[in-house]
Amino acid sequence: MSKTSQATSTWKFTWTWLSAPGVPKTSKGLPSFITIGAFIRHQFGAFTDETIVPFAPRWHDADELIPSEIIAELAELGVFGMTTPAEFGGSAMGAEAMCVVTEELSRGYIGVGFLGTRSEIASELIRLAGTPEQKQRWLPRIASGEVLPTAVFTEPNTGADLASLTTRAERAGDVYRLSAAP
Repeated sequence: MSKTSQATSTWKFTWTWLSAPGVPKTSKGLPSFITIGAFIRHQFGAFTDETIVPFAPRWHDADELIPSEIIAELAELGVFGMTTPAEFGGSAMGAEAMCVVTEELSRGYIGVGFLGTRSEIASELIRLAGTPEQKQRWLPRIASGEVLPTAVFTEPNTGADLASLTTRAERAGDVYRLSAAP
C-alpha cells in the first residue's frame, strides 16, 4: 500500500434495497431511474465520504497521483464501464447514472470524478465510430479499468484552450490534410 493511501475501504456497493417493498417501480416492475439515481448518489456519496474526502487535500497539497488502490476500487465498483454495453463488460447504466457518479466522486476530488468521465467519453467514441475489432480490443479493457484513457489538446500560445486551437483537419478525398498554426 502506498504512503499516500489508506487501508482498503470497508464500503461495499449493494443493490439489495432496490428490491425492497415500497421502492418506486416502473410499469415493468423495475426500480424507477429516480430511485436508482438516488441509490447511486447515496452509495457513491458514502464511498466518497469514506474513501476520498479525508485524503484528497493531502493528495492535492503534495501534488500526488490518485492512489492506485482508489483506482482499483473504482474499477471494482464499475465506474469505468457505466455507459459501456454489457456485451463489452460494462453495466450499460447510461449517461444519467454516469453523471450522478461523476458528481459524487467530484464532490470529493475533481480528479477522481474525472477518471470515470474520461473512460465514458473514450468508450462512446469507440462504440459509435470504432471498428468491430477496436470495440472488442478496447471496450472491455476500458470498462474494467485496465486501460485509463485520456485526451490531450494543446498548441503553442493556446495551452488547453480548445476554442483557440487553430490546427484543422480537412478531408481531401480519402485522406485528411492537417493545417497547423503558423
